[in-house]
Amino acid sequence: MAKRGDELWMWLVLVFGAGSKRLWNCADGCVDAQKLCEAAKAHELTGMNDGELDRADRITFEDAQKLIETAENDGIQVVAYGDENYPERLKELAAPPAVLFCRGDLRLMNEGSILHMVGTRQPSKYTLSLVNVMCAELAVRGFTISSGGAEGVDAKALETALGRGGRALMVCPAPLESERSCGNEELRELVAEKGLMISEYPTGYKGMMNFRRRNEVAVALSSAVIIAEAGEQSKGLDNVKQAQALGRPVMVVPPHLLYSERYFGQKELLRQGHTAIFDGEDAVRVLTECGKVEKGSYGLQGGSVKISAGPAKKQRKNTREKPVHKTEKPDYSGLGEQAKAICGLLEEHGSLLADELAEKTGLPVLEVLMHLTELELEGLAESLPGKQYRLKS
Repeated sequence: MAKRGDELWMWLVLVFGAGSKRLWNCADGCVDAQKLCEAAKAHELTGMNDGELDRADRITFEDAQKLIETAENDGIQVVAYGDENYPERLKELAAPPAVLFCRGDLRLMNEGSILHMVGTRQPSKYTLSLVNVMCAELAVRGFTISSGGAEGVDAKALETALGRGGRALMVCPAPLESERSCGNEELRELVAEKGLMISEYPTGYKGMMNFRRRNEVAVALSSAVIIAEAGEQSKGLDNVKQAQALGRPVMVVPPHLLYSERYFGQKELLRQGHTAIFDGEDAVRVLTECGKVEKGSYGLQGGSVKISAGPAKKQRKNTREKPVHKTEKPDYSGLGEQAKAICGLLEEHGSLLADELAEKTGLPVLEVLMHLTELELEGLAESLPGKQYRLKS
């Protein structure tokens, strides 16, 4: 049975199920795909049920190879257990994914520190603003921002990281091409192009989504978990349980309103002794203290990275002298070409909708919104009623 490693692991996935722990329940500690396949074919793996025994008889290695070829034809990279690109961190799990389906830069799941951002699908304006600023700073410091890709906090975290030229990792609970993984097609494509998407589920998989399993994989890949907003019964708190099981630190953004139920999950986590953080420098300090990053890395010794949600207020001058009016052109030298183009259009037209900017620049609306977020963070642009944007005067 001289087969490639990815074919062997894929065959095991077809027999035991994608995202299932059944393979490892029957493997009894064996991680040799060749031996596992031979034992399964011979019905010698302890604990195999009738369905698994039937599939072991029916499913061929050619079936596994066809599934790999289908994925590759769709631009999806298949990374099997034991592959040189397979993340060592996932091997800490009792039941690591046998196969990962990936789109994007595979290095992101192996290099640097990954911070997994957790929140709600319907966050408060305060939480969205906070995630915007914090993820921007963390991205500038060099962290990879991870999330599950759902609307709300997940999407905002990824959008902000990419908008600052940072790295983003989306861990999906369904096939990569599925709207069930992320309903925002533009965001999926952007993460695949500039970051990394991963899933345990092959193209066309129609089974139920396992969010707990998705959380387990995402937390295993991360250096730490950050809770941005969570109610008392929030399903996102499952990430905390996974982090505790794997020894990952949990950092908590303090509640905006102590008596608002939408933040009761955070209150309880703080009561339990998890660390409160207020900015990216706090996150670096926590990671340094627990040995997840080296002291002096990620901007710790270089002073804090100054990012704000808006421009600094000008101080009043105590003078009676007649002011000299100067018209200074804003400094766009630190911006990318696309952000500069957006500034030029706003200078020309005064104010525009994001859709209008997308039409005039030829960029996707999502990418325009990310550049607008960058300009707002730099204090160069502001949003107006009616979803219009203009340059700050």
